[in-house]
Amino acid sequence: PLFTVELLRALQERESIKLDDEGRWTAGPGLEWGTLPARVEGVLEERIARIRPELNEVLEVASVEGRRFTAQVVARVMQVPERQILRELTQELQPRHRLVRERDELQTGCAHLTRYEFAHAPLQRYLYNGLGAGERRLLHREVALALEELYEGRTEEIAGQLARHYEGDADKERYYAQLAGERAAAQYANAEALGYLSRALELTPVSEPLARYALLLDRERVLDLQGERTNQAADLAELRQLSRSTEDAGPSAARRQSEVALRRAAYADAISDYPAAILAAQDAIHLAQAGQDAGREAAGYLQWGRVLCSQADYPGAKARLEQALSLARTAQVPPVEGDSLRNLGLAW
Repeated sequence: PLFTVELLRALQERESIKLDDEGRWTAGPGLEWGTLPARVEGVLEERIARIRPELNEVLEVASVEGRRFTAQVVARVMQVPERQILRELTQELQPRHRLVRERDELQTGCAHLTRYEFAHAPLQRYLYNGLGAGERRLLHREVALALEELYEGRTEEIAGQLARHYEGDADKERYYAQLAGERAAAQYANAEALGYLSRALELTPVSEPLARYALLLDRERVLDLQGERTNQAADLAELRQLSRSTEDAGPSAARRQSEVALRRAAYADAISDYPAAILAAQDAIHLAQAGQDAGREAAGYLQWGRVLCSQADYPGAKARLEQALSLARTAQVPPVEGDSLRNLGLAW
């Protein structure tokens, strides 16, 4: 209650929240949740002053990992025995001072990790904000290195955390942001995936067209699922340009161009621009043939057949879908084969 009341009072005083026409408190344009009111900071400062300096350092390091933190990470960063950190957390900071609480244990390969969380989110923010910029940067990197060691072989599970800790290290942050975006997309956490993939794109220079191409493919797929057609069209335009301008020519380039043409066909179909969808599907087929890619050629015929079904041209659709089915079986592409059979059922 103390934290809630003081936060709301401070937000009212700064006019960060205001009453609407119906008498309800709503967020104002200057709302900043990260700024703590002085009275809460005073309470937190008083509580922290009661503990030993060694325990304060444990909490400061823990605050860098986040609201939830790992005892083994703190031990590695501070270069002290793991048992000492566990004793300080379980015998002093949790039962006596009530500043943290134990959450769970996790096994990663040969390591057993014990995870805790701060009793209050404002406490973690207060400790973190008390660190200098240089100290934060160094601690973030040390926390990241410790997490990489403890999650060796499973870093994709914490890729989002690692991207945050490696902020400022463009190569590392980009790598983990892409990994986190791909993992989030696979779990249909689309908003999270967009954030990570967009960040990875920001960190990828135009001098690396193939890397940008791969990221844009992932982001375009998420935008399609979300129905964000304007942004999807922009990504498709850049993908088309990249597929034509990359240094890698020959069959590989043709396959990339075929993939983009398939995406353009699906986009045009989604917005009911059927002539454009058919033209893009035909482009995909020709490019796939040039790239000797029977799978994408089958996908082109499948997309063409879908559009003809939407236009009620069932004889034409049946012919294209049968071509897709035959190619998919030859190339052993089960997803295209299954979709071709399903759409053939609609075309009869």
